[in-house]
Amino acid sequence: MTSDDAQFSESRSRRSAIGSNRVGNGGIDAGIADGSDKEKGSIGSDRRKVSQISLSADRRLCRVMATDCNWVAIFRPFGASRRTSGSSAKDLIRRRECAMTHDPGRSAAIAAELRARIIDGQLPPGARIRQEEIADEFGVSRIPIREALRSLAAAGLITLVPSTGAWVTELSLEECREVYLMRERLEPLLLSMAIPLHAPEAMADFVHLAEAVESATSAGEFLERDRDFHRAIMAVPDAARLSETVDHLWNLSHYYRRRLLTADVHRRKTDIFAEHRMILRAIEIEDIESAEAAMASHIRHTRRLVEADPQLFERG
Repeated sequence: MTSDDAQFSESRSRRSAIGSNRVGNGGIDAGIADGSDKEKGSIGSDRRKVSQISLSADRRLCRVMATDCNWVAIFRPFGASRRTSGSSAKDLIRRRECAMTHDPGRSAAIAAELRARIIDGQLPPGARIRQEEIADEFGVSRIPIREALRSLAAAGLITLVPSTGAWVTELSLEECREVYLMRERLEPLLLSMAIPLHAPEAMADFVHLAEAVESATSAGEFLERDRDFHRAIMAVPDAARLSETVDHLWNLSHYYRRRLLTADVHRRKTDIFAEHRMILRAIEIEDIESAEAAMASHIRHTRRLVEADPQLFERG
């Protein structure tokens, strides 16, 4: 044996004499071995056990649990408590409730019913909408109620105040005048964009819708049929943003139109029928300029009637 081999053998013997380890509770207790061959063999076995335990601990560092709504990643060290905190547990319960009660169809049905009540005046401007009362009435949790209210707020029918509540949107005379001035500009524009897109057979549908307005038997039905008529003649698939803006303005002013109509229903209906016929004649001959003028005059007439009757904005 060379001198280098002797030194290497001596160094290895010294290293193997240190490290008799005892495994317990996932930790390593350092010890001193007596250097026997039997002890040396056990050291290698213990080290393999320690390596396996460390690998197991690493694998348990990240645990992922599925909830009803989404995936939540929970990182905790090996041996840590499995209990979630009170706030985390409540959050999981809330998310499970969200998954179980989320029903877009139910929310849409509730929104449609509330919209009808607002249009009919059962919920007048300024009326507060209480979530707990609506939830009790429909026999649902507050989740679909909140979704329905957000939908109505997006349409301009109600106003949501954070941490306070929801109210039916209320306008002053000046605000209502502004809404009508905007309609006078935007609806003729939308109509001018729609006329070139009308199919030849569409005219018969427009006439039918105008007749439905004339045959309406209640103020609520009249306003709905009138809205159907306006939407049909101004339908432009590629002008969604403009159409939504016009719809929003209609929602803001509908209640005051209803009160105005109720105040002098016969004369107002007669005027509307005549104005609709003028618009239809211009559409039939594809006279865009005349159609724009007729639509603007139609809306302006209503604006002036609203401005002349400030009592429309008094509550009660």
